[in-house]
Amino acid sequence: MYIQDNTCILNGTQQVTQEDAIVLAAISVQIQFGDHDEKRHKKGFLELRDLLPSEYRKLPGIEEEIFAEHKKLIGITELNGKLKYIKYCRELKTYGVTFFHVKENCQMKGKNRLVVVPRLLGI
Repeated sequence: MYIQDNTCILNGTQQVTQEDAIVLAAISVQIQFGDHDEKRHKKGFLELRDLLPSEYRKLPGIEEEIFAEHKKLIGITELNGKLKYIKYCRELKTYGVTFFHVKENCQMKGKNRLVVVPRLLGI
């Protein structure tokens, strides 16, 4: 489940806010590298493409924000980190929702046409 959730976050299938992305990235850092170490965990240490969706990778100061969240996770084991990641993902408002890009191809002429569009909270 952890790998599936992580993949969905990174490739954009599961949409997340910047705050959620930072928290999930920090949990991933804890899973991969263990407790925060000031000597080792410095700017440039993280490979952001393995931690964040593409829309957040180039934001200024994002790595420092991840490290700040990572510091809060000291003592969490790899297994507990994966469980924490999964639980966090399950609490996302759009967890389990699949988004599709839809293109309207309407050949109707005139002004009196009705377009029905499915939305997250209804039609």
